[in-house]
Amino acid sequence: MTRYPSPCRIFERASILGVIGLLGVIQPGLAQEEQPTETDRQSAESAEDMGMLYPRFKIAAGFFASFFNTQLRVDSEELGMGTEIDLEDDLGFSTSKFDLRGGGYYRLGVRHRITFGYFALSRNSTTTIDTTIRFGDDEFEVGAEVEAEFNTGIPSLGYKFSFIANRKVEASVGIGLSAQITRTALYAAGSINGEDAALCEQEEDCETKNVTLPIANFNVGANWNPISRLQVGGFVGGLYVKISDIEASIGTAGINAEYFLLRNLGFGAGYNYVKLGATNTSGNTIDVSYRYSGLLIYAVGAFF
Repeated sequence: MTRYPSPCRIFERASILGVIGLLGVIQPGLAQEEQPTETDRQSAESAEDMGMLYPRFKIAAGFFASFFNTQLRVDSEELGMGTEIDLEDDLGFSTSKFDLRGGGYYRLGVRHRITFGYFALSRNSTTTIDTTIRFGDDEFEVGAEVEAEFNTGIPSLGYKFSFIANRKVEASVGIGLSAQITRTALYAAGSINGEDAALCEQEEDCETKNVTLPIANFNVGANWNPISRLQVGGFVGGLYVKISDIEASIGTAGINAEYFLLRNLGFGAGYNYVKLGATNTSGNTIDVSYRYSGLLIYAVGAFF
């Protein structure tokens, strides 16, 4: 039986190729104007003179059409190692969803800016399982009707330094700090731990796991202003960290284009890819592998 690449795999390759292509396109601009001008050396008060790439404050919000691939395992001191659950295949979670996403930055100077963002994903499912699932201290047996929730919030804060800053091209390096705040709940009607059970009506009766995982991310990016109202950008980034009982890794890539109908108002479209892996061994071990990618359509405001 022929196996085709998943949407996440296709989009992952497309994002990397897209960023490489973008960097190739803007290379002539970098070669022509890589030396900073006198305007570049001025303070944030002169950012407006630098053109459309350098608003003092920028904010964007819109819809993110996401494609998912998620694995989760929660161990127990009582039952031992839990089942590695594929949320989409084993629990019937949808592989795609629309969610809201927002972010922006505040520019401290032509070359310095503080970035921020927030992204929330909320998913749930109901399915009859065809294999035994160990999740924390509970064991859900074959034939149980399982209701499941997987909710994630990702606030982020970061800093970017533009090592190239001219009217046509901005290239930057940055570091971002964020947290993956995840709530996972499983409850069932059928057999749990060898006893009949009904769908729980109160949260304290359900098998629920909440975990907050810190995430850091180094990234490089570039923005190009080929014509007065159009901007094209891209970025790649990633990092692995181990802090006490927590191990986390992240890889990101994206490409986007923005067109401004007015000087302060425009719209944009892009593609983002994110892969998260995290393990928390404090208490019951929680192991999460989370990959999502998708298309982003958004409105953008720029204030100079």
